[in-house]
Amino acid sequence: METPKQPWTEQECEFLSQHRVSMGDKWCAEQLGRTVNAIKVKCVKLRIAAKNKKSVWSKHEEEYLTEQVKHGKGCAEIAESLNRTLRSVQHRFGELGLQKPQLQVGDKIERLLILELYTKFRHNQNKTYAKCLCDCGKETHVLRASLQSGKIKSCGCLKAEKARERMSKQNYSHGNSKTRLYSLWGGMKTRCTNKNIKEYPLYGGRGIIFYKEWEDFVVFEKWAMSNGYADGLSLDRIDVNGNYEPNNCRWIPRGEQNRNKRSNVNITAFGETKTLVEWSEDDRCNTTYYSLQYRIQVGWEPELAISSVLYGDVIYKKENRKPCNYNYDRIPRTQHGMTGTRIYRIWIAMRRRCNKPNYIRYKDYGGRGISVCKDWNDSFVPFYDWAMSNGYKETLSIDRINVNGNYEPSNCRWATATEQLEHKR
Repeated sequence: METPKQPWTEQECEFLSQHRVSMGDKWCAEQLGRTVNAIKVKCVKLRIAAKNKKSVWSKHEEEYLTEQVKHGKGCAEIAESLNRTLRSVQHRFGELGLQKPQLQVGDKIERLLILELYTKFRHNQNKTYAKCLCDCGKETHVLRASLQSGKIKSCGCLKAEKARERMSKQNYSHGNSKTRLYSLWGGMKTRCTNKNIKEYPLYGGRGIIFYKEWEDFVVFEKWAMSNGYADGLSLDRIDVNGNYEPNNCRWIPRGEQNRNKRSNVNITAFGETKTLVEWSEDDRCNTTYYSLQYRIQVGWEPELAISSVLYGDVIYKKENRKPCNYNYDRIPRTQHGMTGTRIYRIWIAMRRRCNKPNYIRYKDYGGRGISVCKDWNDSFVPFYDWAMSNGYKETLSIDRINVNGNYEPSNCRWATATEQLEHKR
């Protein structure tokens, strides 16, 4: 059985007219114990009744309206002061025959000082605009009518200041969300919790989690500052299979952190186990990092890869210079890891000039009988070893001492661009 509709009392109607605009239908419905739909229907009826019923203005209200208009106040401000609607104030303004004093150059409204007035044709009519200078130092152009009505009070800085003040009161926590440390903290959490990123299988996917109290950035920041954090350092786990927690984390340089990865190649030689980078920096290593990496990839013995030096076709041990039974032609010509470097591009260009008839510069090199020695032509690694041991730098280019000779170790050097230009045919 449906409950009969309760009639509206005068107190409810007055309550609705006072609070509906500011608080909303839902809030009014909760306070009055009615449905939102009933509130909306009643508001429609009240508006119709108010439209047909003339609102009576007191003499005091009319005097206040007249005085405020003379002082340049806008209808919106007056309506708010009198607790009336803007339309009601505007209507009474017309009935009383009041006229607003027009703003002139030199007048200041809130933060805006009028510097210039000009007319502009817009929307099929001429409109008066004002060029204003704001207290913040910025110039802005606004409609004089908007300025006079009080709708515009600044160039926009006032609204921004209020928004910042409001947000700072509501959401302020630590104020470090733009710092590098905050980014590291966020990256740590994301790697352990976000399944949609590519790094997740290497961290959260392997069961790695972060310290529960580090959920709060302030706690993490205190630990970082008391354990040697600096802008040039990275967060590293001492045990790569352990969690992010105080007793398993430290701050170290990026280069040192790269040596603590699971993907590192550990090589055992001479009774010691080190990473590939550490062996390349060892005094017993007679080659570069990239050559050592290449030798290990193609299956060299670790001691031989570390201690040997390349000379032509054959590999010699540095101690006695006796040939080993390792012919360089047996080594694959790929996997040296330097295809993106400048020296590799120099090697490619050298071979093209001498070997490819369709190449634009072939006629000046291969067309004149200039060739590349067999070792350099067959593989990049011997060329790279020769370059590193003969003064190669990023700013130098390969130059033939005899411009009519071939590309071979005895006829090549590394020279500057100026030296190379002076040595041309």
